[in-house]
Amino acid sequence: MTNSVPAALIELGFSSKARTRRFPEKAALILIAILFFFLCAGTSSIRAAEGIPTIYGYEVFVPPGLSHPWGVISGPRDIIELEGSLDANDTLAADNTYVEFWQITFLYDSRVDISLNSNQIDPVLGLIRVDSTQRFIDLFEDDDSGPGENARITADVQAGTYWIGISTFGAFETGAWNLVMESSTNSRDSSLPMVPTLYGVSVQENPNPYILGELEPSDFVFDGRHVDLYQFEASRDVALQIDLTSVWFDTRLMLADVLPDGSLGTLFLLDEDGGESTNSRISRTFGPGNYFLVATSGAAGAVGEYEISVSAAASSEASAPGGNGVDTFPTFRTATPPGDQMYTVGAAIGALTLPEASGGDGNLTYSLAPDVPGLNFNATVRQLTGTPSEAGTYQMTYTVRDADGDTDTLGFMISVSGDSGDPTMTDGFDLYVIPGDRNASPAGIAY
Repeated sequence: MTNSVPAALIELGFSSKARTRRFPEKAALILIAILFFFLCAGTSSIRAAEGIPTIYGYEVFVPPGLSHPWGVISGPRDIIELEGSLDANDTLAADNTYVEFWQITFLYDSRVDISLNSNQIDPVLGLIRVDSTQRFIDLFEDDDSGPGENARITADVQAGTYWIGISTFGAFETGAWNLVMESSTNSRDSSLPMVPTLYGVSVQENPNPYILGELEPSDFVFDGRHVDLYQFEASRDVALQIDLTSVWFDTRLMLADVLPDGSLGTLFLLDEDGGESTNSRISRTFGPGNYFLVATSGAAGAVGEYEISVSAAASSEASAPGGNGVDTFPTFRTATPPGDQMYTVGAAIGALTLPEASGGDGNLTYSLAPDVPGLNFNATVRQLTGTPSEAGTYQMTYTVRDADGDTDTLGFMISVSGDSGDPTMTDGFDLYVIPGDRNASPAGIAY
Protein backbone atom coordinates (compact mmCIF):
# COMPACT_ATOMS: atom_id res chain seq x y z
CA MET A 1 0.00 0.00 0.00
CA THR A 2 1.00 3.63 -0.43
CA ASN A 3 -0.16 6.74 1.38
CA SER A 4 -0.06 9.00 -1.68
CA VAL A 5 0.22 8.86 -5.44
CA PRO A 6 3.95 8.23 -6.20
CA ALA A 7 5.74 11.40 -7.28
CA ALA A 8 6.75 10.30 -10.78
CA LEU A 9 3.41 8.71 -11.68
CA ILE A 10 1.68 11.48 -13.63
CA GLU A 11 2.77 12.38 -17.15
CA LEU A 12 -0.17 13.45 -19.24
CA GLY A 13 -3.68 14.98 -19.08
CA PHE A 14 -6.52 16.69 -20.92
CA SER A 15 -7.02 20.44 -21.40
CA SER A 16 -10.42 22.11 -21.36
CA LYS A 17 -9.58 25.52 -22.85
CA ALA A 18 -10.87 26.09 -26.37
CA ARG A 19 -9.18 28.56 -28.69
CA THR A 20 -10.76 29.94 -31.85
CA ARG A 21 -8.63 31.60 -34.52
CA ARG A 22 -10.55 33.55 -37.12
CA PHE A 23 -9.56 34.72 -40.56
CA PRO A 24 -10.95 37.75 -42.40
CA GLU A 25 -13.60 37.97 -45.11
CA LYS A 26 -16.56 35.62 -44.48
CA ALA A 27 -15.12 33.84 -41.44
CA ALA A 28 -18.04 34.60 -39.13
CA LEU A 29 -20.54 33.13 -41.58
CA ILE A 30 -18.30 30.09 -42.10
CA LEU A 31 -18.09 29.47 -38.37
CA ILE A 32 -21.86 29.70 -38.04
CA ALA A 33 -22.28 27.22 -40.89
CA ILE A 34 -19.86 24.74 -39.32
CA LEU A 35 -21.47 24.97 -35.89
CA PHE A 36 -24.96 24.69 -37.40
CA PHE A 37 -23.87 21.51 -39.08
CA PHE A 38 -22.52 19.94 -35.90
CA LEU A 39 -25.55 20.87 -33.85
CA CYS A 40 -28.27 20.22 -36.42
CA ALA A 41 -26.81 17.86 -39.02
CA GLY A 42 -29.45 16.46 -41.34
CA THR A 43 -29.68 13.13 -43.12
CA SER A 44 -26.81 12.10 -45.35
CA SER A 45 -25.55 9.50 -47.77
CA ILE A 46 -22.07 8.30 -46.84
CA ARG A 47 -19.62 7.27 -49.54
CA ALA A 48 -18.57 3.66 -49.91
CA ALA A 49 -15.10 4.24 -48.39
CA GLU A 50 -14.68 3.06 -44.80
CA GLY A 51 -15.51 5.90 -42.43
CA ILE A 52 -15.16 6.49 -38.70
CA PRO A 53 -18.41 7.01 -36.77
CA THR A 54 -18.74 10.15 -34.67
CA ILE A 55 -21.07 11.19 -31.88
CA TYR A 56 -22.68 13.66 -34.29
CA GLY A 57 -24.25 10.98 -36.47
CA TYR A 58 -21.94 11.21 -39.51
CA GLU A 59 -18.57 9.73 -40.44
CA VAL A 60 -15.09 11.15 -40.93
CA PHE A 61 -12.56 9.64 -43.33
CA VAL A 62 -8.82 9.02 -43.27
CA PRO A 63 -6.72 10.23 -46.24
CA PRO A 64 -5.43 7.33 -48.37
CA GLY A 65 -1.96 6.22 -47.35
CA LEU A 66 -2.32 7.18 -43.68
CA SER A 67 -2.90 4.70 -40.87
CA HIS A 68 -6.51 3.92 -39.95
CA PRO A 69 -8.25 5.19 -37.87
CA TRP A 70 -6.13 8.13 -36.69
CA GLY A 71 -4.33 9.21 -39.87
CA VAL A 72 -1.02 9.73 -38.06
CA ILE A 73 1.50 12.23 -39.47
CA SER A 74 4.94 12.03 -37.84
CA GLY A 75 7.00 14.52 -39.89
CA PRO A 76 9.52 15.97 -40.28
CA ARG A 77 7.82 17.02 -43.54
CA ASP A 78 4.65 15.62 -45.10
CA ILE A 79 2.51 16.41 -48.14
CA ILE A 80 -1.06 15.14 -48.49
CA GLU A 81 -3.07 15.54 -51.68
CA LEU A 82 -6.79 14.83 -51.90
CA GLU A 83 -9.21 15.11 -54.80
CA GLY A 84 -12.96 14.69 -54.74
CA SER A 85 -16.31 16.31 -55.34
CA LEU A 86 -19.17 17.57 -53.24
CA ASP A 87 -22.51 16.21 -54.36
CA ALA A 88 -25.80 14.80 -53.11
CA ASN A 89 -23.99 11.71 -51.76
CA ASP A 90 -22.24 13.85 -49.14
CA THR A 91 -23.57 15.02 -45.78
CA LEU A 92 -26.09 17.84 -46.07
CA ALA A 93 -25.61 20.37 -43.26
CA ALA A 94 -28.39 22.42 -41.68
CA ASP A 95 -27.45 25.44 -43.82
CA ASN A 96 -27.98 23.30 -46.97
CA THR A 97 -24.30 22.99 -47.85
CA TYR A 98 -22.64 19.65 -48.59
CA VAL A 99 -19.79 18.71 -46.26
CA GLU A 100 -16.94 16.17 -46.05
CA PHE A 101 -14.59 15.60 -43.11
CA TRP A 102 -11.11 14.01 -43.11
CA GLN A 103 -9.21 13.02 -39.96
CA ILE A 104 -5.49 13.51 -39.39
CA THR A 105 -3.33 13.28 -36.26
CA PHE A 106 -0.12 15.24 -35.78
CA LEU A 107 2.30 13.45 -33.44
CA TYR A 108 4.23 16.67 -32.92
CA ASP A 109 3.60 20.41 -32.98
CA SER A 110 3.60 21.38 -36.66
CA ARG A 111 3.29 24.19 -39.18
CA VAL A 112 0.52 23.51 -41.72
CA ASP A 113 -0.35 25.09 -45.03
CA ILE A 114 -3.64 23.78 -46.47
CA SER A 115 -5.05 24.90 -49.83
CA LEU A 116 -8.55 24.00 -51.05
CA ASN A 117 -9.14 24.88 -54.70
CA SER A 118 -12.00 24.52 -57.16
CA ASN A 119 -13.18 26.09 -60.39
CA GLN A 120 -16.70 24.71 -59.88
CA ILE A 121 -17.60 25.72 -56.32
CA ASP A 122 -16.78 28.51 -53.87
CA PRO A 123 -14.91 26.30 -51.34
CA VAL A 124 -14.88 26.73 -47.58
CA LEU A 125 -12.08 25.13 -45.54
CA GLY A 126 -12.10 24.25 -41.84
CA LEU A 127 -9.54 22.69 -39.50
CA ILE A 128 -11.13 21.50 -36.23
CA ARG A 129 -9.24 19.98 -33.32
CA VAL A 130 -11.13 17.37 -31.29
CA ASP A 131 -10.42 15.85 -27.90
CA SER A 132 -11.01 12.30 -26.68
CA THR A 133 -14.73 12.98 -26.21
CA GLN A 134 -14.96 14.60 -29.69
CA ARG A 135 -15.43 18.05 -28.17
CA PHE A 136 -14.13 20.90 -30.36
CA ILE A 137 -11.20 22.62 -28.68
CA ASP A 138 -9.61 24.55 -31.55
CA LEU A 139 -11.00 25.88 -34.81
CA PHE A 140 -9.43 27.41 -37.92
CA GLU A 141 -11.59 28.38 -40.89
CA ASP A 142 -11.24 30.23 -44.20
CA ASP A 143 -13.19 31.08 -47.33
CA ASP A 144 -11.18 33.32 -49.67
CA SER A 145 -7.55 33.51 -48.50
CA GLY A 146 -6.39 31.50 -51.52
CA PRO A 147 -6.30 32.73 -55.13
CA GLY A 148 -9.69 33.97 -56.32
CA GLU A 149 -12.44 32.41 -54.27
CA ASN A 150 -10.28 29.50 -53.10
CA ALA A 151 -9.53 28.78 -49.43
CA ARG A 152 -6.25 28.53 -47.57
CA ILE A 153 -5.25 27.99 -43.92
CA THR A 154 -1.69 28.55 -42.72
CA ALA A 155 -1.18 27.98 -39.01
CA ASP A 156 0.94 26.53 -36.23
CA VAL A 157 -0.91 23.61 -34.65
CA GLN A 158 -0.31 21.67 -31.47
CA ALA A 159 0.09 17.90 -31.57
CA GLY A 160 -3.35 16.32 -31.70
CA THR A 161 -6.22 14.98 -33.81
CA TYR A 162 -7.90 17.30 -36.32
CA TRP A 163 -10.81 17.14 -38.77
CA ILE A 164 -10.36 18.85 -42.12
CA GLY A 165 -13.76 20.15 -43.22
CA ILE A 166 -14.55 20.73 -46.92
CA SER A 167 -17.71 22.64 -47.78
CA THR A 168 -19.08 25.52 -49.88
CA PHE A 169 -20.12 29.10 -49.28
CA GLY A 170 -23.43 28.77 -51.11
CA ALA A 171 -26.27 26.33 -50.52
CA PHE A 172 -26.45 23.14 -52.60
CA GLU A 173 -23.22 23.89 -54.48
CA THR A 174 -21.75 20.79 -56.12
CA GLY A 175 -18.53 20.22 -57.99
CA ALA A 176 -14.96 18.95 -57.94
CA TRP A 177 -12.29 20.14 -55.51
CA ASN A 178 -8.65 19.41 -54.75
CA LEU A 179 -6.76 19.86 -51.50
CA VAL A 180 -3.04 20.02 -50.76
CA MET A 181 -1.69 20.04 -47.20
CA GLU A 182 1.98 20.61 -46.49
CA SER A 183 3.12 20.14 -42.90
CA SER A 184 6.48 20.35 -41.15
CA THR A 185 7.40 19.48 -37.58
CA ASN A 186 8.09 22.52 -35.42
CA SER A 187 9.52 20.56 -32.52
CA ARG A 188 9.52 17.04 -31.12
CA ASP A 189 9.47 18.46 -27.60
CA SER A 190 5.99 18.66 -26.11
CA SER A 191 4.45 22.12 -25.72
CA LEU A 192 1.68 20.84 -23.45
CA PRO A 193 1.51 22.65 -20.09
CA MET A 194 2.35 20.99 -16.78
CA VAL A 195 0.02 21.68 -13.86
CA PRO A 196 0.51 20.77 -10.17
CA THR A 197 -1.66 18.33 -8.20
CA LEU A 198 -2.41 17.82 -4.52
CA TYR A 199 0.16 15.05 -4.39
CA GLY A 200 3.29 17.05 -5.10
CA VAL A 201 3.44 15.97 -8.72
CA SER A 202 2.54 17.68 -11.99
CA VAL A 203 0.05 16.68 -14.68
CA GLN A 204 0.64 17.43 -18.32
CA GLU A 205 -2.58 18.63 -19.96
CA ASN A 206 -3.20 16.80 -23.24
CA PRO A 207 -6.64 16.65 -24.90
CA ASN A 208 -5.71 14.10 -27.56
CA PRO A 209 -7.68 10.89 -28.25
CA TYR A 210 -4.55 9.18 -29.59
CA ILE A 211 -1.35 8.96 -27.54
CA LEU A 212 1.87 7.22 -28.52
CA GLY A 213 3.87 6.55 -25.37
CA GLU A 214 6.68 4.40 -24.10
CA LEU A 215 7.49 2.63 -20.85
CA GLU A 216 11.20 3.22 -20.32
CA PRO A 217 13.78 2.08 -17.75
CA SER A 218 13.95 5.68 -16.52
CA ASP A 219 10.18 5.77 -15.73
CA PHE A 220 8.92 5.55 -12.20
CA VAL A 221 8.83 1.94 -10.97
CA PHE A 222 5.79 1.02 -8.87
CA ASP A 223 5.24 -2.50 -7.62
CA GLY A 224 8.06 -3.55 -9.96
CA ARG A 225 6.32 -2.08 -13.02
CA HIS A 226 7.12 1.02 -15.04
CA VAL A 227 4.13 3.37 -14.97
CA ASP A 228 2.75 6.29 -17.02
CA LEU A 229 -0.27 8.18 -15.71
CA TYR A 230 -2.59 10.36 -17.82
CA GLN A 231 -5.49 12.63 -16.94
CA PHE A 232 -8.52 13.24 -19.14
CA GLU A 233 -11.69 15.29 -18.79
CA ALA A 234 -15.25 14.54 -19.84
CA SER A 235 -17.32 17.69 -20.22
CA ARG A 236 -20.60 15.78 -20.64
CA ASP A 237 -21.98 12.26 -20.36
CA VAL A 238 -20.14 10.24 -22.99
CA ALA A 239 -19.54 6.56 -23.75
CA LEU A 240 -15.82 5.90 -24.22
CA GLN A 241 -13.84 2.87 -25.30
CA ILE A 242 -10.26 3.19 -24.06
CA ASP A 243 -7.70 0.80 -25.56
CA LEU A 244 -4.12 0.28 -24.38
CA THR A 245 -2.15 -1.76 -26.92
CA SER A 246 1.47 -2.80 -27.29
CA VAL A 247 3.51 -5.32 -29.25
CA TRP A 248 6.26 -5.06 -26.64
CA PHE A 249 4.52 -6.16 -23.44
CA ASP A 250 1.31 -7.43 -21.85
CA THR A 251 -0.60 -4.26 -21.01
CA ARG A 252 -2.48 -3.29 -17.88
CA LEU A 253 -4.92 -0.36 -17.89
CA MET A 254 -6.36 1.32 -14.80
CA LEU A 255 -8.69 4.28 -14.36
CA ALA A 256 -9.83 6.33 -11.36
CA ASP A 257 -11.95 9.45 -11.00
CA VAL A 258 -10.72 12.79 -9.65
CA LEU A 259 -12.93 14.85 -7.35
CA PRO A 260 -13.39 18.64 -7.70
CA ASP A 261 -10.91 19.30 -4.88
CA GLY A 262 -8.24 17.36 -6.78
CA SER A 263 -8.32 14.23 -4.63
CA LEU A 264 -9.08 10.79 -6.01
CA GLY A 265 -12.65 9.52 -5.76
CA THR A 266 -14.30 6.14 -5.43
CA LEU A 267 -14.35 4.89 -9.02
CA PHE A 268 -11.71 2.34 -9.90
CA LEU A 269 -11.56 0.22 -13.05
CA LEU A 270 -8.88 -2.32 -13.92
CA ASP A 271 -8.41 -4.32 -17.10
CA GLU A 272 -5.55 -6.50 -18.34
CA ASP A 273 -6.81 -8.49 -21.31
CA GLY A 274 -10.17 -7.00 -22.25
CA GLY A 275 -8.87 -6.07 -25.70
CA GLU A 276 -7.49 -8.40 -28.34
CA SER A 277 -4.70 -10.77 -27.26
CA THR A 278 -2.79 -9.26 -24.31
CA ASN A 279 -4.15 -5.74 -24.86
CA SER A 280 -6.39 -3.87 -22.41
CA ARG A 281 -9.76 -2.19 -22.88
CA ILE A 282 -12.17 -0.24 -20.67
CA SER A 283 -15.63 0.61 -22.06
CA ARG A 284 -18.19 2.55 -20.07
CA THR A 285 -20.23 5.74 -19.91
CA PHE A 286 -18.45 8.53 -18.06
CA GLY A 287 -20.15 11.47 -16.39
CA PRO A 288 -18.68 14.98 -16.47
CA GLY A 289 -15.43 15.22 -14.55
CA ASN A 290 -11.73 14.41 -14.54
CA TYR A 291 -10.17 10.97 -14.56
CA PHE A 292 -6.72 9.46 -14.07
CA LEU A 293 -5.71 6.78 -16.57
CA VAL A 294 -2.73 4.55 -15.78
CA ALA A 295 -0.75 2.76 -18.49
CA THR A 296 1.52 0.01 -17.24
CA SER A 297 2.44 -3.64 -17.82
CA GLY A 298 1.19 -6.93 -16.51
CA ALA A 299 4.73 -8.18 -15.86
CA ALA A 300 7.33 -6.46 -13.72
CA GLY A 301 10.12 -4.60 -15.52
CA ALA A 302 8.53 -4.59 -18.99
CA VAL A 303 9.42 -1.69 -21.31
CA GLY A 304 8.49 -0.62 -24.84
CA GLU A 305 6.14 1.52 -26.88
CA TYR A 306 2.38 1.51 -26.42
CA GLU A 307 -0.65 3.27 -27.89
CA ILE A 308 -3.69 4.68 -26.11
CA SER A 309 -6.78 5.17 -28.28
CA VAL A 310 -9.98 6.74 -26.94
CA SER A 311 -13.08 6.30 -29.10
CA ALA A 312 -16.27 8.16 -28.28
CA ALA A 313 -19.88 7.14 -28.92
CA ALA A 314 -23.08 9.09 -28.34
CA SER A 315 -24.09 8.69 -24.70
CA SER A 316 -27.65 7.79 -25.74
CA GLU A 317 -26.26 4.72 -27.49
CA ALA A 318 -24.85 3.47 -24.20
CA SER A 319 -27.79 4.31 -21.95
CA ALA A 320 -29.69 1.08 -22.50
CA PRO A 321 -28.45 -2.50 -22.02
CA GLY A 322 -26.97 -3.81 -25.21
CA GLY A 323 -27.32 -0.47 -27.03
CA ASN A 324 -24.96 -0.79 -30.00
CA GLY A 325 -22.99 -3.34 -27.98
CA VAL A 326 -21.88 -0.78 -25.37
CA ASP A 327 -22.02 -2.01 -21.78
CA THR A 328 -23.07 0.42 -19.03
CA PHE A 329 -21.79 0.28 -15.48
CA PRO A 330 -23.39 1.10 -12.14
CA THR A 331 -21.67 3.94 -10.30
CA PHE A 332 -21.52 5.64 -6.92
CA ARG A 333 -19.96 8.72 -8.51
CA THR A 334 -22.78 11.09 -7.52
CA ALA A 335 -23.46 9.37 -4.17
CA THR A 336 -22.38 10.72 -0.79
CA PRO A 337 -19.97 8.24 0.89
CA PRO A 338 -21.03 7.09 4.37
CA GLY A 339 -17.77 8.14 6.03
CA ASP A 340 -15.93 6.26 8.76
CA GLN A 341 -18.07 4.94 11.63
CA MET A 342 -17.14 4.60 15.33
CA TYR A 343 -19.12 2.20 17.54
CA THR A 344 -18.86 0.63 21.00
CA VAL A 345 -19.25 -3.01 22.02
CA GLY A 346 -22.69 -3.59 23.56
CA ALA A 347 -24.22 -0.30 22.33
CA ALA A 348 -26.85 -0.54 19.60
CA ILE A 349 -26.00 1.56 16.55
CA GLY A 350 -28.32 3.92 14.77
CA ALA A 351 -29.45 2.48 11.44
CA LEU A 352 -26.84 3.36 8.79
CA THR A 353 -28.42 3.68 5.34
CA LEU A 354 -25.85 3.30 2.57
CA PRO A 355 -26.19 5.28 -0.68
CA GLU A 356 -27.96 4.13 -3.83
CA ALA A 357 -26.00 3.72 -7.07
CA SER A 358 -27.02 5.01 -10.49
CA GLY A 359 -26.64 3.59 -14.00
CA GLY A 360 -25.91 -0.03 -14.81
CA ASP A 361 -27.83 -2.65 -16.77
CA GLY A 362 -30.99 -4.18 -15.27
CA ASN A 363 -31.61 -4.57 -11.54
CA LEU A 364 -28.94 -3.49 -9.05
CA THR A 365 -28.01 -5.57 -6.00
CA TYR A 366 -25.92 -4.53 -2.99
CA SER A 367 -23.54 -6.26 -0.59
CA LEU A 368 -21.31 -5.25 2.31
CA ALA A 369 -18.16 -7.05 3.47
CA PRO A 370 -16.63 -8.14 5.76
CA ASP A 371 -19.13 -9.13 8.44
CA VAL A 372 -18.87 -7.14 11.68
CA PRO A 373 -19.83 -9.33 14.67
CA GLY A 374 -23.25 -8.29 15.97
CA LEU A 375 -24.17 -6.14 12.95
CA ASN A 376 -26.51 -7.08 10.10
CA PHE A 377 -26.78 -5.63 6.59
CA ASN A 378 -30.18 -5.60 4.85
CA ALA A 379 -29.40 -5.43 1.12
CA THR A 380 -32.99 -4.63 0.15
CA VAL A 381 -33.12 -1.34 2.07
CA ARG A 382 -29.30 -0.90 2.14
CA GLN A 383 -29.22 -0.56 5.94
CA LEU A 384 -26.71 -1.67 8.57
CA THR A 385 -28.19 -2.27 12.03
CA GLY A 386 -27.47 -4.19 15.25
CA THR A 387 -25.27 -4.15 18.35
CA PRO A 388 -21.49 -4.69 17.97
CA SER A 389 -20.25 -7.63 20.01
CA GLU A 390 -16.52 -7.59 19.35
CA ALA A 391 -13.91 -4.81 19.28
CA GLY A 392 -11.88 -4.29 16.13
CA THR A 393 -11.23 -2.18 13.07
CA TYR A 394 -12.85 -3.23 9.79
CA GLN A 395 -12.14 -1.94 6.29
CA MET A 396 -15.58 -2.17 4.70
CA THR A 397 -16.32 -2.58 1.00
CA TYR A 398 -19.83 -1.68 -0.14
CA THR A 399 -20.52 -3.12 -3.60
CA VAL A 400 -23.23 -2.62 -6.21
CA ARG A 401 -23.63 -5.18 -8.99
CA ASP A 402 -25.82 -4.91 -12.09
CA ALA A 403 -27.59 -7.65 -14.05
CA ASP A 404 -24.59 -8.49 -16.24
CA GLY A 405 -22.04 -8.46 -13.41
CA ASP A 406 -20.58 -4.94 -13.65
CA THR A 407 -19.72 -3.44 -10.25
CA ASP A 408 -18.70 -0.31 -8.42
CA THR A 409 -17.67 0.04 -4.78
CA LEU A 410 -17.42 2.47 -1.89
CA GLY A 411 -14.98 2.00 0.97
CA PHE A 412 -15.24 3.14 4.57
CA MET A 413 -13.96 2.15 8.02
CA ILE A 414 -15.87 0.76 10.98
CA SER A 415 -14.04 0.93 14.32
CA VAL A 416 -15.53 -0.80 17.36
CA SER A 417 -14.09 -0.04 20.79
CA GLY A 418 -14.42 -2.24 23.87
CA ASP A 419 -15.99 -1.20 27.14
CA SER A 420 -12.97 1.01 27.76
CA GLY A 421 -10.39 2.57 25.51
CA ASP A 422 -10.72 4.30 22.21
CA PRO A 423 -11.24 2.58 18.89
CA THR A 424 -8.22 2.16 16.73
CA MET A 425 -8.44 4.26 13.57
CA THR A 426 -6.22 4.26 10.55
CA ASP A 427 -5.89 7.42 8.51
CA GLY A 428 -4.29 6.12 5.34
CA PHE A 429 -5.04 7.16 1.78
CA ASP A 430 -5.14 3.84 -0.03
CA LEU A 431 -6.94 2.21 -2.91
CA TYR A 432 -8.03 -1.33 -2.15
CA VAL A 433 -8.30 -3.53 -5.23
CA ILE A 434 -10.47 -6.57 -4.66
CA PRO A 435 -9.20 -9.69 -6.51
CA GLY A 436 -11.39 -10.47 -9.50
CA ASP A 437 -13.18 -7.12 -9.29
CA ARG A 438 -12.64 -4.14 -11.59
CA ASN A 439 -13.63 -1.53 -9.03
CA ALA A 440 -12.38 -0.39 -5.64
CA SER A 441 -12.22 2.63 -3.34
CA PRO A 442 -11.54 5.18 -1.95
CA ALA A 443 -8.32 6.63 -3.41
CA GLY A 444 -4.64 6.11 -4.14
CA ILE A 445 -3.23 3.36 -6.35
CA ALA A 446 -2.01 -0.10 -5.42
CA TYR A 447 -2.03 -3.58 -6.93
